Amino acid sequence: MRNKDDADCATFPLHQIGAIQPYGYLLAIDDENVCVFCSENFLENFGLRADQVLNTELTDCLASAGLHTDFVIVEREFEFQTYTRVLLSDGKETYTGDFHSAGQYRLLEFEADSASSSDSHGHSKKAKFVSDIDIVSHIAHLADLESENESAVKLLEIVAKETGFDRCLIYRFLPNGQGEVVAERLNADVKSYLHHRFPGGDIPQNARTQYVQNPTRLIPDIDAQASAIIGLEEGASIDLTRSRFRAVHPVHLTYLSNMQVAASFSLTLVVNNELWGLVACHHETPKQLPLSLIRRLEECLSVTSLHIQHLQKRRIDRESQLAKTMLSNLRNMYDISSSSELEAAVSAELLPLMERLMLDACIIELAGMSLRIGAVPPENALASLQNWIAESGQDHIVFDHLPVSLHANKELKSLASGFIRMPLCDDGYLMFFRKEQREKLTWAGELPSLHDQIDRLSPRSSFESWIEETAYCSRPWFIYELAGIDVIQLELQDWIQSKSYADLALKDSLTGLANRARFEYHLKSLTDGDESPTCLDLALYFFDLDGFKGVNDTHGHQVGDELLKVIAQRLSGNLRKSDLLARLGGDEFVIAQIGKIPEATIQRTKHQIRHAICSPITIDNVVLEVGVSIGVASYPQDGECFDSLINAADERMYAEKKAKADRS
Repeated sequence: MRNKDDADCATFPLHQIGAIQPYGYLLAIDDENVCVFCSENFLENFGLRADQVLNTELTDCLASAGLHTDFVIVEREFEFQTYTRVLLSDGKETYTGDFHSAGQYRLLEFEADSASSSDSHGHSKKAKFVSDIDIVSHIAHLADLESENESAVKLLEIVAKETGFDRCLIYRFLPNGQGEVVAERLNADVKSYLHHRFPGGDIPQNARTQYVQNPTRLIPDIDAQASAIIGLEEGASIDLTRSRFRAVHPVHLTYLSNMQVAASFSLTLVVNNELWGLVACHHETPKQLPLSLIRRLEECLSVTSLHIQHLQKRRIDRESQLAKTMLSNLRNMYDISSSSELEAAVSAELLPLMERLMLDACIIELAGMSLRIGAVPPENALASLQNWIAESGQDHIVFDHLPVSLHANKELKSLASGFIRMPLCDDGYLMFFRKEQREKLTWAGELPSLHDQIDRLSPRSSFESWIEETAYCSRPWFIYELAGIDVIQLELQDWIQSKSYADLALKDSLTGLANRARFEYHLKSLTDGDESPTCLDLALYFFDLDGFKGVNDTHGHQVGDELLKVIAQRLSGNLRKSDLLARLGGDEFVIAQIGKIPEATIQRTKHQIRHAICSPITIDNVVLEVGVSIGVASYPQDGECFDSLINAADERMYAEKKAKADRS
C-alpha cells in the first residue's frame, strides 16, 4: 500500500490522507444524501464511471452498482458519532459495512464478505465470531481483576485467540511518552519483544491522536496498493479520522516491513481520553479479519477500557483521600506558636505521604517557614535549579529526566533527576525530588539519534534487542502519584490560608503578639480536662505598665502605641521558645511558662520583664520612662483553670501596685 506521498509522517495530516486500503469501498454523501466522494476501486469493481456515482443520490448510486439494502438513514444516529451497521447484496455477493459521520459528510464503508472469509492464498475459511457468551464471560472475569495490566492481558487473550495473528502484545504507554511491552502471546518461531521499550518518537503525536479517536486499525497487507478517493470538487478533502479503511502512511508501512510484519491489527485502550496502551497484533503474511469480528472485539475493548478507567479512578481517589486524611491534622494546629514546632508538625504529616508516593525529598518555602525533608540537593545545586526555573518562566514544572542544560551538575543528576515544583499562596512553593534511577533497559532496536529526528520522522531499520544503561532519569510520574501530590498542594494551601485567618483572629493587631483569645485557648489546652494537659506545672506572669496613662495624656495615643510595640519587641526577645507572651488589652500583658519553674527562675524572669519595660525608650526624639507591676501565679497551686490563675496573678499584681503607692 505504498503510495508516492513521502511527506513527513510526524507532520502529515493522517486524517486527510486521501486514500483507503483496497480491501474495502467508500462512498461519501452530503446532507442531501448526494454522493460527493467515492473510492476508485468502487468504480473499478462495479464497472462504473465517476459521473454515474458523483452528484447522484445514494440509493441511485447503489442501484447503478447493482447493490440493494434495507438501510434507512436515521438522522439522530449521526448525532452520537456511532457506526450504523449496513448489509448490502448484489445477488451474488454480500457486503458488510458501516455508515457513520465524517465532519460535514457521512461515510458508507463496506467490504465483501467473501474477501474477509479467505486466507492470504484465497482459500475459503470460516470466519471467527466472538459470541455474546464470550463477551459476558470477559466482563465477569474483569470484575474480579484489581490490576490494570491484568485487565489488558484478559483482552489480549481474547484477541490472540480470535484473530490468530503470529504476535499479539500489550504495548503500555508510559508517562514519558515511551512504550513498553508488558505482555504478549506468540506463535512458534516469532521474535519476542516482552519487556522491550520503544521510543516515544516511534508513534508521533498525530498518530496518537488518531489512535484515540479511532480505536481499531487493520492493515491486512502492507504491500497492497491504496485506492485513491476522488471527489465531486477538485481539491476537496474528506476527514477519514473514523474510517475503518483509511490508507496508511508509507513511513508506517516501512516501519512494519522493517519489523518483518506483513499485516497488523491494533486496538487502543483509551482511558479518560488518554492513551493507556495498545493491543498490537502482527502477522508475517497478509491476513484479513472480517468486520463482524472486529465489531465484537471492539465491544470487548470498550468494556476493558471502562474497567481500567474505573480501576485508575479508584486508585486516584484512594491516594487522594489518603493524602487528604493524613494532612487533615494540620487544620487543628492553630495553637502552634514557634516555627520549629510548625516545621516538625508539617514534617510529621508529610513523611508517610512521601514514602507512599515514592518521593525522596521535599522543600516547602513559605513566609516564615523554610522546610527541607529528606536528601535535598545542596544550596549551590538548588541555585542552579532555581535559575533554570526562572529562565523557563513556569510556575508548575514536572520532569522525570533532568534537562540537558543541568546535566553537568552532579548533585542534581543524583538527587533531582525527577522533579516537581508547585506554587503555594503567599509566593511560596513546594518542590518534590526523586533520585536518579539507574537501570538497564532492553530496547527494540537502537534508539534513533536526536539528529535523525529533527527534520522528519524516519522509520528505524533495526529492531534487534539493544541494552541501554539509563542516566539522568528517575522513576516516571504516574497519574495516581500526581493526584496525591496535587492533594498535598491543595491541602497545604487551604491550611495555610485557614491558618492565616486564624492567626489574624488570635493576634493582637497592634503588637503582633497573641491576643487574649489566643492566650486563653493556649492556657486552657494545658490546664483543662484529663486528655489535654501537656505539663505538670506552669507559671503565669500578669503585669501592666505604671505611668502609661500619663504618656497617652501628655504625648498622645500614637506615641503610646509606639511605646507598646517597642515593649512587645523587647519582651519577645527574652522569651524561651516554649513561652507564650500575650497582650490582653490596653497596657496589660501576660506570659505563660510551662514546666517546673523554680523560684530563682521566677525572680530572673521578673527582672527581665522589669528591665525590658523600665529601660528608657526614645520615640520621636522624646525619652519615655514607665514602670511595671507584676503578679505571679502557679499551676496547680494557685488555680486549676484559666480564670482562677488570671485572678490570682491579677490580685498579686495589684498588691504590688498598692505597695508602691503606699511607699510613695
